[in-house]
Amino acid sequence: MTLFQQLFMARRPGIFRALWENFWKSFENKPKTIVGKDHFGNVYYVHDHTDRTIKRGYIPADRNNWNNIPVEWRAWLTGQRTDPPTELEVLSNIKLTDETVQRFSHDKAQDVKLDSEKKMHIASGKRPFPKLKDLEQNIQSRKCIPGYENGKLLFFVISLLIDTDVVDMASP
Repeated sequence: MTLFQQLFMARRPGIFRALWENFWKSFENKPKTIVGKDHFGNVYYVHDHTDRTIKRGYIPADRNNWNNIPVEWRAWLTGQRTDPPTELEVLSNIKLTDETVQRFSHDKAQDVKLDSEKKMHIASGKRPFPKLKDLEQNIQSRKCIPGYENGKLLFFVISLLIDTDVVDMASP
């Protein structure tokens, strides 16, 4: 091979050439297509010049607060959603979240009120639950099952299960 062939003939680029080209391509300003904007002012985009994967990103409205992203847009950025969320969808989810927070705060206020009433009942000696005489169980007033006096029936059943002689526990 001559010197001319070695210098000017086509050949495969080496590893250093590929690294150099990729390094310079990383500085190229790739065109972006703006997909949407949220109520915080963040702008979401897709890179147009991608071969294999879809590259999504956003430009935050406040450079100091990068975490102000609605849940729907975060799902779109990570690829969990294929289509970007609509403004109506984001606003309806915000409304639902606000209603849930209000309901929670109302329930919490009721819990505080009930706790204070419970403490007041305990301090005054009242029971927090009603005392119903017909539902209370009094062991002394129970009627015995016929044949169950002094536990004779229980020992009889146990002895039958064990297959032993019946032992009369009442007699000495």
